[in-house]
Amino acid sequence: MKITDISATVVGHICTRALGLAFLLLLSTARFATAQTYTVSDVSAPGANPSFATGVNATGQVSGYSTVGANGAQAWRFTLGTGTTNLGSFGGADSRALGINDAGAVTGYSTDAAGLARGFVFNTPGGLTDIGGNGTGAPIFAQHINASGQVAGFSAGAAGTEQAFRFTPPGFMVNLATISGAQAPATISAYSVNDAGRVVGVGTSANGFNRAFRTDASGANVTDLGTLGGDESFAYAINNAGQVAGTSSSLSIDTHAFLFTDVTGMTDLGTLGGYVSTAFALNNPGTVVGTAQNAAGDMRAFAWTPTGGMRDLNDFIPVNSGWVLTEARGINDTGMIVGNGLLNGRPRAFALARNSGPDLAPPVAIAKANDITVLSSFGGFITVTFWDNVSVSNATIGATALRVTGPNGYSQLATFYSKTPATDAMK
Repeated sequence: MKITDISATVVGHICTRALGLAFLLLLSTARFATAQTYTVSDVSAPGANPSFATGVNATGQVSGYSTVGANGAQAWRFTLGTGTTNLGSFGGADSRALGINDAGAVTGYSTDAAGLARGFVFNTPGGLTDIGGNGTGAPIFAQHINASGQVAGFSAGAAGTEQAFRFTPPGFMVNLATISGAQAPATISAYSVNDAGRVVGVGTSANGFNRAFRTDASGANVTDLGTLGGDESFAYAINNAGQVAGTSSSLSIDTHAFLFTDVTGMTDLGTLGGYVSTAFALNNPGTVVGTAQNAAGDMRAFAWTPTGGMRDLNDFIPVNSGWVLTEARGINDTGMIVGNGLLNGRPRAFALARNSGPDLAPPVAIAKANDITVLSSFGGFITVTFWDNVSVSNATIGATALRVTGPNGYSQLATFYSKTPATDAMK
């Protein structure tokens, strides 16, 4: 196999006629060019239970949880080299880690023995610490933690209402005001807090619809960020520049991921060819990650940059990895991304690490074929997907790229039919 460089994916449709069991041999691909690709890893808790990643810090530690039984969950923190640490609980069956800061402190919530949700911060050493309540005895759902240990979240009230809070260690919990003009009973929920203390989330607006909001550094001045033309919006993340990511309804009623900045306002990040998308996280350089519908109607993990737009992260991992990445939930400033998907059909948490250094890995390929065990005058079509972490050389995919072998010494070069795209690409 001739190898130069590679970073694109070429799909070849190859026509052949065969009788008996067929085997496919990839004979040649070359490569060159450059593009950002990733190594994908399973960061789930040990065992077969579904696992879900919720955040990542600067050192690559991951927060998340795994399901336990029909309605339970176990919070964990994943550390490179040591694996997952069980964070424990307050005695109940449901414990979920939802955010992590660069010091490795994790926040989330756990039910107690009576089934009441209580917000926590987990530290090493120190273990699980209850952040307390807002004086009403309501369930507390902590969502995110910043560098100084401030926590954003919400409590659940009567009649489905929610009350946003910002907790400041060692023990100061302050309820946020509702959006100006909101009519009672108004609700407000906080999902993220940056290192300056600015909080974002969703609250009832003056017109009664859900609206994304952002506060100032004191937690006051709860500001409605508007929409993409529709009625509602939701903010899920804020970086240290005050940029906000979330989702909003548009004039077409579809909901799209957005990036809000003070300069440009709310920008529609689009989709992967479908109708809906949601942004869950962004880093300080401004890369946004989340989930979006593709043209086939499937939800796929995406990353968005100002220069590259929205891209399906599945295009940047090896096609034979066994993974389908469905949502990205966190990204750090070095570009490490965590999220959730299916690994050989099982719900697992993933981490994507950027490939760097010399390109030493050969291209990989997978093939899908219809039934070619029955003799036919039309032959059988085989779709082969080639992938490389730099680029597949389009010119090397052709008449001698694939051989079909079978019983009794059967061997035949597949007849080349077509390929897409017609240029060098990762895939």
